[in-house]
Amino acid sequence: MREFAEKVAAFISDTTDYLASVNAKEMPDGSQKYSVVVKRPEDKIAPAIYLDGMYGRLSVEDAALEIIKIAESNKVSMPDISFVTDWDKAKEHITVRLLPKTFHADVFRSAEDFGFDDLILVPYVTMNSIPEIGVGSVNVTSNIIESWGLDEGTVMDKAIQNTINAEISIQSMGGFVARAFNLDMDMPTGFFILSNKDMTYGASAILAALDKLKKKYSDGFYVIPSSVHEVLVLPSCGFDKDYITNLIQEVNTTEVQPEEVLSDHVYQF
Repeated sequence: MREFAEKVAAFISDTTDYLASVNAKEMPDGSQKYSVVVKRPEDKIAPAIYLDGMYGRLSVEDAALEIIKIAESNKVSMPDISFVTDWDKAKEHITVRLLPKTFHADVFRSAEDFGFDDLILVPYVTMNSIPEIGVGSVNVTSNIIESWGLDEGTVMDKAIQNTINAEISIQSMGGFVARAFNLDMDMPTGFFILSNKDMTYGASAILAALDKLKKKYSDGFYVIPSSVHEVLVLPSCGFDKDYITNLIQEVNTTEVQPEEVLSDHVYQF
């Protein structure tokens, strides 16, 4: 894939007035996802166009034409990114994602204290109201923290606390409960899906619900790592842990995209 991406980028740079480069994005499973970034010298912002749907289907030349077409139709002005560079703005929008240890994060903390020994908490700044580009998320690196004049511990503490205080959403197995719920309300019984209100990288919503779940299910409960986007919760009574673990592994192998796999085993509380 990388070789294909580099050939596409070179073709664009050689035959058009665009400057093209290859960008590799680290996925939760440790793999790389490649995109081509195209811009003219005067552009302040450039789209990253992923090649997943082109690799193996289009030639280098056809993929280049497709990327130019996408770039032309998605021109945007430079958005206000001070929500990342200014801690006073960023601190209200920083949360953590719950990810596998295979994710190569620059800044992270083990999720062991929450009962997830093989997972890590990775900080991100998310802004849901950038008119030019919609939802924007930026992985918080050590360089960003240094620019804020803070230490990693302070930033991680704030990100975790924001995640615990954030709105969460539930989806029963019978259908979506179409609202975020207040943690003071009764937890649903039975089997349900837990995520954040955006249903994107929402597995970390379990941090906000753990204390409530422990009170609700005094006899114990399981947290099933459905994907990086959500977890499943069910009472432990009447369910065999080994059976659930085998089921998780089968589903991860056959149904879940590799980059979205969270873990291969169930967590018991």
